Amino acid sequence: MSGRPFVYCLNTSTIRPTPLLEKIKVAGNAGYEAIEPWNDEVDAYLAQGGSLFELRSALSDAGLKVVSMIALHGWINSDGLAHTRCLEDCRRRMDQASFLGSPYIVASPPREAVDIPMAVTRFAELLAMGKTAGVEPSMEFLGFVDGIKSVESALAIAEGSGVPGATVVADVFHMIRGGGGVDANTPRPLSSAAFAISVDTSYPRRGTSAVTIPIECSTNMRMRSTFAVMPVTHRSRNTRQAFRNMSMLRNNR
Repeated sequence: MSGRPFVYCLNTSTIRPTPLLEKIKVAGNAGYEAIEPWNDEVDAYLAQGGSLFELRSALSDAGLKVVSMIALHGWINSDGLAHTRCLEDCRRRMDQASFLGSPYIVASPPREAVDIPMAVTRFAELLAMGKTAGVEPSMEFLGFVDGIKSVESALAIAEGSGVPGATVVADVFHMIRGGGGVDANTPRPLSSAAFAISVDTSYPRRGTSAVTIPIECSTNMRMRSTFAVMPVTHRSRNTRQAFRNMSMLRNNR
């Protein structure tokens, strides 16, 4: 990590439909130090004849690191053969992330309501798989879904897994949309779980993009490397407050 509080990193979804290799060149030329790509666009690149070796070389040439990848899907509510196939796809996505040097991969929830004890069991299953793959799944919540829509629900799953240091994705936009907030009390339930990725999607004005920013968040258990996504040219009052609160956590050792 640089001497600055944050390292700028492009979330590649923010400049769709630009081809992946072009995104890497643009990010490097613009001065970014890292990117957060999506597995689906990596798959599209491979389907067009590219290789992971070439992709890793392009990242190195551009001076970029991969800090997280998006995402693992379908792992909570699938059953039987469908669940077996889902886990096979999750492992494939983890292997992509690991090959590209990403420490994290986002474990995304479904749109429908979920059984939390089942989600806890399934997330622990993902964490065990990630340990063998060399990448850490991080529990995401989404404010627009019916089930896992708050940081508290994501924390309950991460901490319930029983894995020390299990992480969550803390998205300011989804905190608010899911009925929560960004006040100083929001992240306080953290114990063994910590933020892997802290996201601010205070939507940028037209013509701007978002960035991913590594930070450190302190909990009463450990320090974790984390990342945040935020617009380049626009931050809301909620955004500024959220980052002040994250700084409070980071300094509360």
